Amino acid sequence: MRSSTRSVPRPPGRELDQRIGERDAIPLAVWDGKVRMSIADVQDKLMVYLDRPLQDGGSMFLVEPPLASTHILKPEPGRALTPHLVVNEHFCVTLARQLRDFVSGQAERLIALAAEAAEIKDEYL
Repeated sequence: MRSSTRSVPRPPGRELDQRIGERDAIPLAVWDGKVRMSIADVQDKLMVYLDRPLQDGGSMFLVEPPLASTHILKPEPGRALTPHLVVNEHFCVTLARQLRDFVSGQAERLIALAAEAAEIKDEYL
């Protein structure tokens, strides 16, 4: 994978594990001596590009302009004040998705009922 002017670094698994372990000393967004991307929030994050799923032999690359990321890596913070933050975020996103699907389904039913009621009303007018 190449950007318009240079190759995009590919973090080997061992190096990625080491960097996650050292993130209290070196910010995760700093790689190869330069800031890759900063994403605001409590958690450390690293934007990466996957050329295809890892289980299908895909590769992970660090993102540099003009490329956009396909995934954001968010390791568990490991701070006593925010235990299980990654799991909690996953739970909240999953719950929100399920609620959205439920609410969307209910809205579709209400629209269908309203349309049916309008047809019945038109028949009797």
